[in-house]
Amino acid sequence: MGYDEKNCLRKGDILLRTRANTRSRWWGSGGLDLWISVKRMAILVLLGGFVGCTPPPQFRENALEWHKQARTAGLKPGESLPDHHRHDVNDVVSDWFGTPDQPSVPLVEGTEDPLMQLFSPEGLIRAAGPVVSRDEKSSSGLYRRHCSHCHGVTGDGRGPTATFLSPYPRDFRLGKFKFKSSPTGTPPTKADLKLLLQNGVPGTSMPSFRLLKDEELDALVDYVIYLSVRGMLERFLIAATRDLDEDERLVNLPKEMRYRDLPAKARMEIGVPVRSIVEPSRSVESDQSVTRSEAAESPDSKIESDEAGAESTEPLEQTTSTYDPETVEEDVTFMAEEYLLPISEKWLGILEFEAKEVDVPAWVTDRTHVERASQLEIGHQLYFGTANCVQCHGETGVGDGQTNNFDDWTNDWLKVEGINPADPEAWAEYVNAGAHPPKPILPRNLRLGVYRGGDRPIDLFRRIQYGIEGTPMPASLTLTDEQVWALVVYVQEMPFEPISRPATAKKSENQRPVR
Repeated sequence: MGYDEKNCLRKGDILLRTRANTRSRWWGSGGLDLWISVKRMAILVLLGGFVGCTPPPQFRENALEWHKQARTAGLKPGESLPDHHRHDVNDVVSDWFGTPDQPSVPLVEGTEDPLMQLFSPEGLIRAAGPVVSRDEKSSSGLYRRHCSHCHGVTGDGRGPTATFLSPYPRDFRLGKFKFKSSPTGTPPTKADLKLLLQNGVPGTSMPSFRLLKDEELDALVDYVIYLSVRGMLERFLIAATRDLDEDERLVNLPKEMRYRDLPAKARMEIGVPVRSIVEPSRSVESDQSVTRSEAAESPDSKIESDEAGAESTEPLEQTTSTYDPETVEEDVTFMAEEYLLPISEKWLGILEFEAKEVDVPAWVTDRTHVERASQLEIGHQLYFGTANCVQCHGETGVGDGQTNNFDDWTNDWLKVEGINPADPEAWAEYVNAGAHPPKPILPRNLRLGVYRGGDRPIDLFRRIQYGIEGTPMPASLTLTDEQVWALVVYVQEMPFEPISRPATAKKSENQRPVR
């Protein structure tokens, strides 16, 4: 049943008034009104569960990106980019990706589109939607059950618990992931994401989901990629509107017309509902209508409709005289090729990626090996010298070197205007727009032996060789594999060695001072 606020209020009011009449002789008029007000809130909550009065969840608009782009465009505080630009982006993203309950995938070439390799339709259905556990085959809502309370329904890292966590949960919309086997600048492999779900992230609030079945983990991996692709496209489109004149549109339509009001054929039917792929007998147009109806029921969409002067949430009957179908097709094709295709190619390229096979020297795993001691000393020299690990992790490895850096998720907006992170008034407007208050990203305390990206030798090797995406931890492009392995054994040994060496110990050659 759809959400009908007036109907819910009316049902709640009738029930309250009926019950209130039996108590009116015991209450004064003021007391009766107070009693009704309090009881109305409670009854409406109950009615939400019994008569379908809870609005369907919606993907949250990236208000932070809109605010950032407005400031980048030179607009003053309180000013924003034109509403019709915001409507265009929201309509296109909703059309191509659907809603949390009715996800779609953008397939320019239909079900033969290469993007289908990224997602399993069955997996997306299992991960999306409300939590349902009737039986093994019909269960769904995995993401909402296990992930949304931290990462948010939209994957923006702003779930109900997010503000209280340190570090903050990952925002998938930047397309950056820290712990992976692929080089910097490329997405993680599906195996990387699945391994992270199985192991969790030690030292953070990200738990292990090792008890989930393989198919459930695979479904969550697909859904995280889906949210990431969706968020990346939304950010690209928002950035694109900054270069438009005030009267221009992403899609060339009359000013009073919304993209969502176009017939499916005019929109080139790019957004394909996932359920219609799994169940071909379902009507694509019917599923798209449900998706648009759900989107129109959200509070934000109602505000947008009011601002645009629209009173109906149903697609408008438009004649071709109100817009040029060929121009619309050109604009939609341009958006798909210019913004969606690069994202797709970036993710699809990683499907063919094979992590470099690295031979693990015997002295890495064998603590009694005759070369172990000499390699430890090489690692020590690299730590203080060429690799310059001391710069951030400190002379004793407790992470007390460079402690005022921020990760890319914060720097993405913090550096727009050179904001002072120590001045709450300077970044308050960004927090109001959806940013987390800035927290420095602290270097790992290597003395604890807790490694967030995994504690296997190969995990440490990749963290050193490729760096940690989105953080100040750089890739070690100038080190040989053997030098990286020497650093690995030194890092592994740090929890067990004295926290400081004797003053008489020989210092490393080219040892760099800590700034």
